[in-house]
Amino acid sequence: MLADIELIKEEIGTSKSNEILKITSKPEEISDPKFKIDEIVRISFEDLHKRRRRIELNELYQPIGAKIDLNKLQQIPSYLKFKKGVEEAFKKLNYL
Repeated sequence: MLADIELIKEEIGTSKSNEILKITSKPEEISDPKFKIDEIVRISFEDLHKRRRRIELNELYQPIGAKIDLNKLQQIPSYLKFKKGVEEAFKKLNYL
C-alpha cells in the first residue's frame, strides 16, 4: 500500500503534505508498514471532528489493491521477488 502514497491520500481524503503525514522513507525502509499507515490515517483526521474519523486500515486494502498502479509496485524489490517466486511456482505447476 505504501508504494503509492498519493493513492492512500486519495482514499482517505486528505490533501496534507507528505511532510505533515511524516512520510519520509521509501516503502522498503519502513519497518512497520501497518503502523505507518495507521499514523498517516491518524494525522489525516486529527483536525476533524471525532464522528468523521471512521476509517480503519482494513477498509483501505480492497480499494487500494484494486486501483494501485502495478508500475509503482515494480519499483519495490520485495514485490519483484514475490512476483518471481509466483512465476517459478506456476512454471513448476505447468501453468506457465
